[in-house]
Amino acid sequence: EPTLRPDWDVIARALADRGLFVNMVTNGVYADADSARAIARRAKAAGMCNVGVSIDGPKAIHDLIRGPGNFERAMQGVAAFVAEGVSVGFMFTVHRLNRDALAETYALAVRAGAAMFRVQLAKPMGNMDDWRSLILDPKQIPGLLKDIAALKTAGPIAVRVGDSLGYYSPQDKVLRGQGWRKRNESWQGCQAGLNAIGIEAAGNVKRS
Repeated sequence: EPTLRPDWDVIARALADRGLFVNMVTNGVYADADSARAIARRAKAAGMCNVGVSIDGPKAIHDLIRGPGNFERAMQGVAAFVAEGVSVGFMFTVHRLNRDALAETYALAVRAGAAMFRVQLAKPMGNMDDWRSLILDPKQIPGLLKDIAALKTAGPIAVRVGDSLGYYSPQDKVLRGQGWRKRNESWQGCQAGLNAIGIEAAGNVKRS
């Protein structure tokens, strides 16, 4: 959680002042409404172009995964960012528990005022390595891609996918359709270390 580091916005401002596009991924869970508003104001002042908030589904599913009460707190965080004019993306990590809630969660993002809905595939790494039974079966992926493509085609907000979803699939042109330069060209894969870096809460820089 980047906001646990007291100088997260100082780092973001320093990067933004040097011409970088800065965003962060947060769980959106803060002490109270006042704290959420303070975080949102700091993100705005730091020049962040986007804040991604991890939302695992509607209330019952999100709280099952992250603990009772955390859905309302995360949505309180989303509302604070939106109110401050910070672009918000819903970060939806899909697995067996929430696969069927894809469309419902997307609709939730629209109602919340999010600018983007990003779907990424749960993989057996990190904490998820202890929950391999929740990983989608490869046979489930084609149907998932069709559903994501349908949302992107019909919906009012942007839909994005993680690097491991839909790459060279029949839906690739719909889900991406452009290279990272926003040109009609073949997508050349993850740009980590080429045009993007990640900074962990401890300050470690991830370039690949």
